[in-house]
Amino acid sequence: MSLLHLNFESRFLKGNTQVSVVLPDLPGVTPGLEQYAVTPRQFYCGGRRYRVLWLLHGTNGDHTDYLRKTNIERYAAQREIMVVMPSGLNADYMNWPGFGPGFYMEDYMVEELLPLVQGWLPASPRQEDNFIAGLSMGGQGALSLALYHTGCFAAAASMSYPPLHLQSLEQCGCYPLFRQRYENQVAAMGGWEGFLASHYNLWDRIRCLAEQKALPPLYFTIGTEDFFYQDYLAFKSCVQEQGWPVVFSETPGFGHQWDFWDSALPQVLDFFGL
Repeated sequence: MSLLHLNFESRFLKGNTQVSVVLPDLPGVTPGLEQYAVTPRQFYCGGRRYRVLWLLHGTNGDHTDYLRKTNIERYAAQREIMVVMPSGLNADYMNWPGFGPGFYMEDYMVEELLPLVQGWLPASPRQEDNFIAGLSMGGQGALSLALYHTGCFAAAASMSYPPLHLQSLEQCGCYPLFRQRYENQVAAMGGWEGFLASHYNLWDRIRCLAEQKALPPLYFTIGTEDFFYQDYLAFKSCVQEQGWPVVFSETPGFGHQWDFWDSALPQVLDFFGL
């Protein structure tokens, strides 16, 4: 495997950003320095294109989180897949036109990072070869991206983040951090009506796509000691009552922690068929 760190100026983020990419060894090339003599052009001339896992970090994280705290590189090597891990700050993978000169994280992911990776690296551009997952805030981002940009990803997985059935900020009262975040999200959407009508309102977005028979494969996993567990059970109960095609998995004894997320990654990859 090769590990790439990309640093570049993003036109959507209005500044420099970082991405880590786990890249399989090129087929037919003995691992070593000679493989780097292969140019991007050769990838377009019959070279292999790899399936890609787009892996999003959580709150206060960055593009190095999974590399430092999980075995993602080993999992990728075993399955011969690419893994792309961007830095998303604490932006919830949303567009924030009111931050500085504008910080358009969602547009960056879809309109800039995907084309960049698929154009310069041996990544398959086909929807059926691209999958997105994340933990906590990254799970929220993975869901919102997959459920709105429906031509980009074949499936999505959320670790330790269930959609919250929010109809007022009072429902965030027990989570001061999340109340502040949702207040900012609501303001970015122009108020509650704008937020509830937006694709960032994940509970209603999933319901709408399920009713249209257009819901992509979704996987939710969580530890039973996670502070989101009761919200997860409420969402799971609604899904099962409605008969929506969503897969759930719980692991006893784990909270909102890296030991759980590392153990959950192979299950996520299995769900994706990677």
